[in-house]
Amino acid sequence: MTVLSIIMITIGATMATMQNTWSRTRSKADTYRSTRMALENMGRRISQATLGTRMVQDEESIGTAGIPPYRPESDLHFVLGPAKTNKGLNMEGDVCGHGIFFQAPFGEPGDFKNNTSATSTPQNSFNQLSNTLCAWGYFVEYGEDRTAMPRFIQQDNNSEHRRYRFRLMELRQPAVDLELFKVDGNQKPKYANQSPPKLYEWFLNPIKSSERPVSVVAENVVAVLFSPFDPQHNSTALGGNNSVLDTDAPFEITKNGLYDTRRALWNATPGLNNDDYTWESLHHLPPGIRMTVIATSEDSWQRLIARRGEGEAGSIARSLMGTINGRFQDGTPNSFKRDLKGVEEVFFKNGIDFRVFTIDLRMSEQ
Repeated sequence: MTVLSIIMITIGATMATMQNTWSRTRSKADTYRSTRMALENMGRRISQATLGTRMVQDEESIGTAGIPPYRPESDLHFVLGPAKTNKGLNMEGDVCGHGIFFQAPFGEPGDFKNNTSATSTPQNSFNQLSNTLCAWGYFVEYGEDRTAMPRFIQQDNNSEHRRYRFRLMELRQPAVDLELFKVDGNQKPKYANQSPPKLYEWFLNPIKSSERPVSVVAENVVAVLFSPFDPQHNSTALGGNNSVLDTDAPFEITKNGLYDTRRALWNATPGLNNDDYTWESLHHLPPGIRMTVIATSEDSWQRLIARRGEGEAGSIARSLMGTINGRFQDGTPNSFKRDLKGVEEVFFKNGIDFRVFTIDLRMSEQ
């Protein structure tokens, strides 16, 4: 009986270990599968971004033989860059990594009753606008889960029901609510000739509103990083490379990690040398974008909380945010690898499982 008991205890311990390993592996697989699906969906959305760029004659400067040169012009706006820094998007709150905001024909007109200029439009006709222009965007923020829930659930003040996590958020602004086309008191576009931070209010204001048009795409996405590149931009200083899928393909083609299709209009001293992409980006989408997503598993965060407690786990999360937000602001491939390695060290130090996903996009308007 003693020998049998020892055997049964050993078998039981082995089975418990196997079950725990299987549960943790399944949890990781489920988390990372949802992250990959979110990444693919995000890639499809971003690749449909549009500017509707048109070429107009610049009457202020006369070209060769007295013919006015042409310049690009667009009423739309595409911007990506570090979410938190004042040289980037300067977003408020506990945001992490990069953000991206744009317009695309996703066919979400919104509630026509809110559109004061089209109150007589039949609802059926309004809902059939399948290619209606919308404002879209993605960013990562850290916070409690009730802020991502319906308002009637947010009223639950029981702190035991709150889960603090990193989440990939999606901004969806229908056509009738497009902040970009708002006018001022003189009936002129509010953001036509503005510079940051005023220029970015068309997406910052909806995110800060009490009923913001934002939804959760995936949990435990710690950061999303956008690296625009041009495979034909052979600048040694920026890590130029003709291979789009090569790991050393050129990353940021503008400085400080910011790509803004209106930057040439508000940047007081834009560079004019071959290493600065400011003027080439005027009303033009980047030829390609490399998306890098850093994700962790739910099981990993639960184990961290069990080991360290909620308070210390929150401190680790905020330290991780600070590390990420202080990096990824230089354009060379070597600096990107160095910054990524620094972030990975924080995960290793705190025993947090993580995975890095990367995908390259070709923009549709190129």
